[in-house]
Amino acid sequence: MRLVLATIGTHGDVCPLIALGQSLCSAGHKVTFVSSQDMQTLVESHGLRFEPVAIDFKKIMNDPTLKTNKGRLSLLQTLIDAELDVLPSLCLNADLLIGGSLLMMGRSVAESQNIPFVQVAYTLPILPSKSYPCLFVRNQRLPPWVNKLSWKVMIALVGFSMTPVVNRGRKKLGLSNIKNHFEHKFKDHVIITVDKALAEVPADVLRVYTQTDYWHLDQAPSPLGQDIIDFVHSGSKPIYIGLGSMPKSETEAIEKAIHEIIQSESIRVVMAEGWAELGKEVHHRNLKQIGFVDHHKLFPLVGAVVHHGGSGTVHTAALSGVPQIIVPATMDQPWWGETLFRCGLAPEPRAIRAVRSDWLRMAIKEALGESLSGKAAAMGRVLRANRQGPDHIRPYLEKIVESHHVTHR
Repeated sequence: MRLVLATIGTHGDVCPLIALGQSLCSAGHKVTFVSSQDMQTLVESHGLRFEPVAIDFKKIMNDPTLKTNKGRLSLLQTLIDAELDVLPSLCLNADLLIGGSLLMMGRSVAESQNIPFVQVAYTLPILPSKSYPCLFVRNQRLPPWVNKLSWKVMIALVGFSMTPVVNRGRKKLGLSNIKNHFEHKFKDHVIITVDKALAEVPADVLRVYTQTDYWHLDQAPSPLGQDIIDFVHSGSKPIYIGLGSMPKSETEAIEKAIHEIIQSESIRVVMAEGWAELGKEVHHRNLKQIGFVDHHKLFPLVGAVVHHGGSGTVHTAALSGVPQIIVPATMDQPWWGETLFRCGLAPEPRAIRAVRSDWLRMAIKEALGESLSGKAAAMGRVLRANRQGPDHIRPYLEKIVESHHVTHR
């Protein structure tokens, strides 16, 4: 098969699809990987052919205009224009287009080329259910009827605001208008890469979906830096703190809290810079600042993982058997915080802007306690024993292509 894998987003959005691409290549399929130009080095370092979309996603996500409706619609138009510049030509001779995350025009491009489309998601709250609210609601403890209502409102808002922009893109492809972008994007062939031991798709979900375990990317066999290893082993187990793609505007409160507990406590911290460049101005013997490292190698060495609730970090920490502390900001992060709390793998989450040193101190103490540490270790054993990876989904993708060829002969 000739496959195009396309996604726009952060490392957490890109890495699972790289793992899928490697699996498909190992089975003899031809894969082209499409993403924002800042992901080229990462993708090509894992042996995949890369084609760039002419945007810098990190720069976009740090744009202050994203806080306004006008700014968000401008981003949507930018994404659509950039996708349409490259995807149609790349899909001319493809058998299947697989899209992830913020890819806006994937299903429409596939329709224009008469090939099937598969949507990959790394979380449950893209499938409407009364069990949780829509992505834009932070409160995860609402009555089921309110959750259900939130989805109806969100889908209506998407129809009003985003669908006209998407339809302008569809017009360029020679396609007719759709009624609602959300309904169209997730209408069928949705793969949910969430370990069932953490969360299972609710029974009331009506979409056509397949749930697999999370697709972990095995990084190149490069060891952790000796300076990191020396710090880890120079005292008590450190706490890892990393906020991934969170912009600086979201991290000021937690940076202050971290600085305070490092100064006054014996807590040792390994802090990842991330997009917010955390800890750049903090210097203390109990703090080790790091850049991008392989979490699969680092997390088993730490006592707990403090992060924003991205699906990739959630699954890697869970696989490593360490407790987590979630400080969510937006999208599915509050859902992950609540999910891990209910699983007994994390203390009750706290919104990232509301984090203070007294709360963080207590959360770390709870995470390191016998109850959470024991449950996290047990979960890690379960996930490692049941790990299948993307190889397991290959027959499903091959069947989709085969069925499409039979139907459209």
